[in-house]
Amino acid sequence: MANAPEAIVVYLLGDGAPFRQYVAVDGDDIVGRVRSVGAVGATWCADMYVEPSRRRRGIGQALMAKMLRDDQARGSRCSGATATHAGALLYPCMGYERTGTLLILGPTSRTAS
Repeated sequence: MANAPEAIVVYLLGDGAPFRQYVAVDGDDIVGRVRSVGAVGATWCADMYVEPSRRRRGIGQALMAKMLRDDQARGSRCSGATATHAGALLYPCMGYERTGTLLILGPTSRTAS
């Protein structure tokens, strides 16, 4: 397929892309990011991160505010997210509320037999 790279770029960066990535920069450094993943009539806030040394300065809030405005302008009726401890402090300020708890389990140090 001769135009495959162009088609991929259009798919990932065009208006109908499955996600949008927002970044906060300071000079040449990326200091924060968040991704909006599209779903039917909704969006999912994914991969929210701000460098630890840059937290509590409004970077995460600015990224989220821009993402949520764009989500709404694109027709999203609601947005969901999973949160780390740091995110759990930010998300309520952005209009999210806790609706459940996710329990993540990992393997023990012993191999199951």
